[in-house]
This record gives sequence, C-alpha cells and structure tokens, in this order.
Amino acid sequence: MFEIVMGIDDFLIQLVKYCNIAVGNDPYGITVTQDGSKVYVTDFKANNIYGIGIASNTVSSPIKVGSTPVGVAITPNGKKLYVANSADNTVSVIDTATNTVTKKITGLTKPYGVAISPDGSKAYVTNAGSTSVYIIDTSSDIFAGKVQESSNPGAYGIAVNPDGSEIYTTDRQTNRVSVINSNSYTVTTTVPVGNDPHGVAVSPDGSKVYVVNHGSNTVSVIDTVSNSVTATVPVGNDPFGVGVTPDGTKVYVVNRGVDNRQPKTISVIDTLTNTVIQTITVGTNPKAFGLFITTTTTTPPTTPIITPTTPIIAPTTPPIITPTTPPIIAPTTPPIITPTTPIIAPTTPPIIAPTTPPIIAPTTPPIIAPTTPPIIADELHASFTSSATSGTLPLKVYFYGGSTGGTPTSWTWDFGDGATSTEQNPAHIYTETGNFQVKLKVSNGAESSEYNNYIPITEEPKVPEKTNKPITVDDWIFIGIAGTLIGGLLLRR
Repeated sequence: MFEIVMGIDDFLIQLVKYCNIAVGNDPYGITVTQDGSKVYVTDFKANNIYGIGIASNTVSSPIKVGSTPVGVAITPNGKKLYVANSADNTVSVIDTATNTVTKKITGLTKPYGVAISPDGSKAYVTNAGSTSVYIIDTSSDIFAGKVQESSNPGAYGIAVNPDGSEIYTTDRQTNRVSVINSNSYTVTTTVPVGNDPHGVAVSPDGSKVYVVNHGSNTVSVIDTVSNSVTATVPVGNDPFGVGVTPDGTKVYVVNRGVDNRQPKTISVIDTLTNTVIQTITVGTNPKAFGLFITTTTTTPPTTPIITPTTPIIAPTTPPIITPTTPPIIAPTTPPIITPTTPIIAPTTPPIIAPTTPPIIAPTTPPIIAPTTPPIIADELHASFTSSATSGTLPLKVYFYGGSTGGTPTSWTWDFGDGATSTEQNPAHIYTETGNFQVKLKVSNGAESSEYNNYIPITEEPKVPEKTNKPITVDDWIFIGIAGTLIGGLLLRR
C-alpha cells in the first residue's frame, strides 16, 4: 500500500490521514513531479512502476520495467522517468506521455539510487555492486561518464544540491557520504556519518545535507560549507528515507522498523533545533526511497466541484424569461442559487468519498501480509542478540549473530576488550570492568554490514562464603524468532 503525504497549511504535515492508495505488492522507490500533481512508485516485487494522479487519487496501469526496481527519478519537465533495476543491472527510461519504456540502459552493477540534475540534462545512478556513480545524458540516454565514488562497493542513496554543483551519495560499506563535483565528476571529500547510511536529502538553500543512518537510528546533519556533521538526531527504528520541506523548516524521516514488533513511523524534525517534534504512525514496512516531498504543494482538487456552478447559472436566462409568466420566474431564485452551497461545501470530502470503496478495500489482506520478508531479502543488515547486556566480573556472554536480510557467509566479532572471533554464535568471558563496544560485521562475499552495541561490566559483588553457587547471568534469556534481530533493540534503549 502506498500512503500519500499531503498537507495544506504546513506543506506535508499530514501523513496517511489524507488517503491510502493500493499500488502493487511491494512499493519501494518514489518520486514526485515538480508541480506535485503526480507521484511515481516502484514495485520492488512485481517489477512494475505506477503513476498516481494526486487530484483524482487514481493509479495508472502498471508499467513493466526491469527486475527488482528500486530508485526512481523524474526530469524537471515531467517527461521522462529513470528507474534503477537492481537485479538485472539496468536503468529503464520511461516516456510519461505514453507510459512506455523507450530504452533500457545496460552496463550497471546493482543500481539503486537515482537523481536528476536541476536542469534535467543528467541522471545520476549509484551502483551498490561497484565503486562508481554513473552519469547518463538525458537527451541521448547514453552514458556521459562515471565517478569513482569509493574503494569499496556500497553506494546507495543519492541527492543533488539546488544549483546542481554538488552530488551527495551514501556509502553503506564505509559509513560515509561522498561529495562529488558535478563539473569535474570527482569526489572532493567524504564525510563520516552513522552506521549503514541509506537515504539522503539536501535542504532547499543547499546549506544542509540530511543523512539517515539505518544501523544507528539517527540522522546526521552535514554543513555543506565545512562538510562536517554538526548534529546527530535520534529518530525511530531503522530509518530509511528522508525528505526536506520546501521551506526548509522540517525534515521527514521514514522509520521502517526491523520487525513487526517495532512501530512503523515518520519522525518530523525541526531544522532549527534539530529535534523530533512529531512522530506519526504509518502502515507496514514504509521505505520512501527517493524524493517524496515536492517543491510545490498540491491540495485536494476543488475546481472540478466549483466549476459546474457556471453552467448551471448561465442557462437560466433563456429558459426562464421565455415563458414570461410570473409563476416560472418566481422559482428561479431557489433552484439555482441554493445549490451553490452544497456544491462548494463538500469540496474536501468528495475527493475522499469516491476513493474509499475502490482503492482502500482491496489493500488489507493481499498487500500488508507479504511486505515484511521480501523487502530485505537481498540486503544484509547485521545485528545480534546476547545472553546478557550488562553484569559483573567475571561475565560470560553468549552472542548470536545474524542479519535481517540476505544470507551471511562470514561473521567477524570484536568484543571491545581486544578479543575477536569468527564464529557465528561465539561465547566470550569479560574479566575487566568497562563499557565495551561489541561489533559484528557480516558478509556474503558481495556485500557486508556492521552492527555495534555496548555492554557495561562492573566490579564483581561480594558473595557470602557459605554459598558455593557462583553468581551467573546464564538465566538471562532473550527469546527471538529466527531471522528477527532482537539485538537491534539494545542500541535504542
């Protein structure tokens, strides 16, 4: 299910309360036209893209693209869409006038994020399976160049500043943001951020860059003059997408949640104080990967309802004057003027009323049920649980490594006291006091992911001599479902 972010008084202050629209099986990437009249959403599972008319709340027929479409972006004139198909290493080019694929660009390696230059001349595509960002000439739809973004594969999210001079990409492997000069196609600097950065967005004035750190449950605020992180804002569980309002006063962060027990929310950040001022609960498995806030707000359509008043009043002159008799002229006032109130009054509700039966009804059983497992199927997201989160010396802790997606083939542990392990589920005994940062890095050969957590260890308490039973924390039991990473909760206590 796709949930429209819509507002009147405060740009996009209302989420989901306006309407819910069913779009395919697994919505993932999103982009909005500059006038806010249309939204395009990729269907990660069904290999489709859908267009949604905001005024009518109608969904176009699915447009078939490549395998596993993720990121999507539209040119400023609204004529072309570029869709990154991560599984078959292509980018589909769509003519929005005909809703047809006009070209499929090959030669990429697991493309994910897509962004368009402000003048519409270039499309920038990140490649999670390589170290490069590809540049596509939108006039010919051929490669115009590429940028060596990192020494390790992992480029994911991408955004362009308002004047088009700088491109910002997130790198999930190095936990950094690359700053790319759009004229020379070179990386001018990299900025360290939180763990596993995903989405990225630039403020309308270009002074700030906001990065969601999926593995740290935070948003890094980067000053674009100094290219340094000036604030780190805690948000919800597993943040994924991010967007800035057109006036730059608020940032919206989509928190996906690692499993069904964690809330799925939107965190609203005040950019003046860099604090969360509102949390909005949304539907299952939200992502919003891409541009989901437009530079122009679109309100529910009122003109289709008000305009009919003109044709009703206009024809009154011929039919009423022709009979010339008083009985016919007398009733002209009530029947023509009185309907104007009920026509104008329901401007807001009529939009919602017709959409309820056809759009919302089918969404409950078929769409919500399958969303959780398939999204993260091919993405590694390291996490772990432990038999204890704190304790006294000596403390033996059992660790259980895993990932919310993908299939790890190797595990590298750092227990924070100099000891390491390559077992999936190791046990470790702490013999010194301290606040130990435990790190787990999982890999499957193609990609890797890292997760950190802290275990505080205090002095051993004095135990009466009469007792022979040692103090143990083995009775601390964390119950989890296979594949569900309870350890992610420990970081957010």
